[in-house]
Amino acid sequence: MSQSGARDGEQSQFARVHVARLGVSLSVRRSTATLMAVLILAATIGFVFTAKAKPAAAAGTDTPVQFASGQVFASVGNSAVKVFSQGQPAATPPTLPTLAATLSDGLGETFTAGSAFDQNGNLYVADDYLGDIVEYSSSGAYLGVFASGLQNPLSVAFDNSGNLYVGQQSVDTIAEYNSSGSLVQNIGPVPVENAGTDWITLADQCTIDYTSESTDILSWNMCTNTPGPNVNAQPFPTNDPVTNQPTNQAYEAQVRPNGQVLVADSSQDILLNADGTVAQTYSCSSFAPYGAGCDDNLFTISLDPNGSTFWTGDSVSGYIWQVDIATGNVLQTINAKSGTVYGLSVADQIEVAAPAPTFYTPVTLSPPVQPSTISPGTPATFSTVLTNSSTSLPVPSAPVTFTLSGSPPCTTNTDATGTATCTITPGQQTGSYTLVVSFNGDTTLSSDTVQTPVTITPA
Repeated sequence: MSQSGARDGEQSQFARVHVARLGVSLSVRRSTATLMAVLILAATIGFVFTAKAKPAAAAGTDTPVQFASGQVFASVGNSAVKVFSQGQPAATPPTLPTLAATLSDGLGETFTAGSAFDQNGNLYVADDYLGDIVEYSSSGAYLGVFASGLQNPLSVAFDNSGNLYVGQQSVDTIAEYNSSGSLVQNIGPVPVENAGTDWITLADQCTIDYTSESTDILSWNMCTNTPGPNVNAQPFPTNDPVTNQPTNQAYEAQVRPNGQVLVADSSQDILLNADGTVAQTYSCSSFAPYGAGCDDNLFTISLDPNGSTFWTGDSVSGYIWQVDIATGNVLQTINAKSGTVYGLSVADQIEVAAPAPTFYTPVTLSPPVQPSTISPGTPATFSTVLTNSSTSLPVPSAPVTFTLSGSPPCTTNTDATGTATCTITPGQQTGSYTLVVSFNGDTTLSSDTVQTPVTITPA
């Protein structure tokens, strides 16, 4: 099938729900038939459709959010990405996932698609129809269009050097950008099947694995600029294993550190061994009854930071599931309440080719409290309070260092109220000095520093 033919024949998700059950194999997205119906209706009622310029981008998010490890980012169309905090299914009582925020670039993108994080924790999202890649900071602020002029970008991935790779549905090339957003090269042409370089993932620093909405996971060696072997030893089945209808197509794939590969294949997710043989399948029907949550349109997949579970989404129903890789048990379910999910990422998700980003909880040190009079050789007590910037709650058991220029530093841990107190005996002469109070951060908390002038006067 030609690229233009593949795009002209694409059908809407909602049309596919009904038509696919009759045994007709249709593409997962977009609707030529729906578009024609809209145009006919417009002509009937006398409206004239004209091209519209891109609206100004919205600043920020609908609700503030600080990205945190394990959060689930679902692209739901209309330029929106919903951010869900994971629940705790093993807790007593268990808790459910909650909507933490909704990100929006305000550009009116119908098919907000795949996403990925860079090493600074910033989120990059593909705007399919608009041909853009947009960027959000790790605090959810919209940073603008990172790259533009692409041909229906659907997926993004980073390498260890911070270069961004973009899979495109309409062409047989993969775009590479440096960290500044400048185009480095168009990799290819590479072999494709039904839909260009659609979904890409980096298996290592040389190898890009990708799907083309067909029966294989293809690969390309960037170091030798040659095709690699298919990742799957045998083509995936084209028929739904439950209904035996020709509906299956391979979409997003992710590589595990042990060389196994997970792929969303319409009616099922498939786990491949490193040699390409099938290790396990996870049927759509096992996630939810057919038509009631899982509509045989498993489109997206992302690996949890824990390495033992993955998240997968149905592009038609808008449902997302967390699945245990070993057992296939569904641990959590998210209803995006959107009717569509075209992209899925998890903060700190496992990416073989790129180190996982680190997300820190922001903290704030209060201005230090000090005695009204400080004299040489006389002990002086200083204090500060360390709080979580997002919740305003105290941060206990955190080491805080007080440094008065000219005197040895004093380090102490915060107490249950987040208060750190240090006593310093100035050895300096009278005069003006600076007290620096700092928390250097750790694996989960950001750092912060505050300083204040100190005047040492005669006793």
